[in-house]
Amino acid sequence: MAYCDRLTAAVCNRAVSLQRGKDFYVNERVEAVLNHLFVHQIHHRGQVHAMLAGTSAKTAAARRILPGAGRALRRHELLALALHQR
Repeated sequence: MAYCDRLTAAVCNRAVSLQRGKDFYVNERVEAVLNHLFVHQIHHRGQVHAMLAGTSAKTAAARRILPGAGRALRRHELLALALHQR
């Protein structure tokens, strides 16, 4: 979040080199890489939601798993999902 908060248009348009194989690199703009990462995260959250829908767990819990301070707020849900230590 802090990195994204500090982004400028110049940084978003800067190219970065990403390794896609042993000797294969592609250049992508920072903005495109971040967009891909965010969409990928949403995709996996959707997968978790679908998997939980087949259980007795409340599927809304998948939308509320937050890092840091958010984890403490949802401790009871995370314990139920075995995602938090007692």
